[in-house]
Amino acid sequence: MFKAIINKHKEYLISIFFSSMLIFSGFDKLSIDIGVGTLRLFFVISILTFTFVIVKYKFKIHIPSLSLFLLFAALSIPSIIFATNTLRSISYILYWFTVFFSIFFLFLNLSSNSRVDIRSIILNAYRVQIIIAVLLYVSGLQERADLLYYEPSYFAISCLMYVAIVFFNVIRGRENYYIDLLLIVLLVYVTKSAALILGLTMIGLGTFFLNIKKRKTYILLFPASIVATIVFMSFYFFVSSDDLILSSIKDILISEDLLQATLDRAQNRVPRVGLAYEVAKNNLLGVGPGNYISFIDNYDAENYYYEDIWYLSPQGLPAINIYLEMSAENGILATLVFLVGITCILYSLFKSRNYDYFLGFFVTLLILNIESSYMRVYFWVMLGLVFGEYMRSCKHKKILATN
Repeated sequence: MFKAIINKHKEYLISIFFSSMLIFSGFDKLSIDIGVGTLRLFFVISILTFTFVIVKYKFKIHIPSLSLFLLFAALSIPSIIFATNTLRSISYILYWFTVFFSIFFLFLNLSSNSRVDIRSIILNAYRVQIIIAVLLYVSGLQERADLLYYEPSYFAISCLMYVAIVFFNVIRGRENYYIDLLLIVLLVYVTKSAALILGLTMIGLGTFFLNIKKRKTYILLFPASIVATIVFMSFYFFVSSDDLILSSIKDILISEDLLQATLDRAQNRVPRVGLAYEVAKNNLLGVGPGNYISFIDNYDAENYYYEDIWYLSPQGLPAINIYLEMSAENGILATLVFLVGITCILYSLFKSRNYDYFLGFFVTLLILNIESSYMRVYFWVMLGLVFGEYMRSCKHKKILATN
């Protein structure tokens, strides 16, 4: 009887599972220190799920993805020679295998072999997260909502795919998009993330240009709403506000030196990017996976101070650019392989006219130019879900073509 109930509601249960996993994938703070790094609780869950799927069901390997991953890992191995902590580098490579197989391949398989609507899963997962974030903010438990992500900006960036799907739902005239638009406004308010505002702007403009041939009047709402928001916020900033985002933009707008004011708001991000570029340029084979911070601890970073202000020092901090971070740690060749793989996925999504998926990932990859860590779990979970649905749609088209 129990088995019959499960079979009857199988797709519904799979949807709940996907949504739950997508939610928990961002909970970075649920982890323990294991010496060479941290072990997230989500990894334990994903490895158990991966093991169950292998034993119970057929597990197919996407050969092109596997080939690129193995090439990436192989090209990263020479960098271990220059690592200050060899054990950490080896553990990082093992971590890549865990992420790739028990997360990316797992969700790619589950998504490509199920009938669930991945867009609905993403929407529901982030609706829940945003509502919880608002409650945490209103209750005063979090000054800037981050749920259990490392920081608010990571939470905000993870929501960009959700934003892209919502914007395209507006174009498609789908129901309930008004609720999602309200949630996006609340998300900006409770996270106070500049990265989110930048992402929203790019996704809004991207949605406009990707749909401009449809000649529907409401498509103009996207650039018009961006301009209207800027005008309204600019007026509001000058009146009064203690809000982080509002006060920052106000300081930039009233500053006599726009560039300096922007650099002041960026704080140590600029010197961190500069230092990462120098390390990557001078170490073409890399300094070892996971060894960037330990490498720059003994590096002369005097050129990357601003007016000798100690808190602008980039030392002891990760690079604010995942591509420079990857190049500095793993070498330029491994980074190029990673970029080839990501480009192939973006091209596949664009060619198949999954424009919301394409735009969501494209903007996320752009925003990651000002963020750190290329192995964020939520990114690989969503990549597996979306690419899996793309593969399922390709299979469906082949079946239709043969009939």
